[in-house]
Amino acid sequence: MSRRWQVFWLVELALLFGLGFEIVTNPPIFLTLLLGLLAVWLGTRVHHGREVWLTAGTIAVIVAVFINLPCG
Repeated sequence: MSRRWQVFWLVELALLFGLGFEIVTNPPIFLTLLLGLLAVWLGTRVHHGREVWLTAGTIAVIVAVFINLPCG
């Protein structure tokens, strides 16, 4: 693997750890993320209301991640 890709993956890993730390230390966002992942999991398991569960879960996960992004 070239050095350029190693640097890229190192930066990506650092950003992932930083975002993970911010999410875990913020209880409302952590709860929203967990509920979103639960809804996505339920959407893959149940047949009644599958689209609703998957949509709600996906939106909750996106909101939990984007609320945590720094402004400016």
